[in-house]
Amino acid sequence: MKNILVLAHDDEGQEARLQAALDLGRALTGHITCLDVTYIPPILGNDYSEAGYAMAAVLADETTRESPTR
Repeated sequence: MKNILVLAHDDEGQEARLQAALDLGRALTGHITCLDVTYIPPILGNDYSEAGYAMAAVLADETTRESPTR
């Protein structure tokens, strides 16, 4: 039994990656794990309260962009 890690991100290649992982999983009798990665850009500065607000805004935008009801 093999473990297969698949990037599950909302882009053009998502369906192809998932189908390839399913084919591999069937052929190898494997276990498939999907992982969605969110890029968080580094926020520079010394004011941590502003950095926290900026980080929350970035994550909220990313969540909204990837939500299935857009």
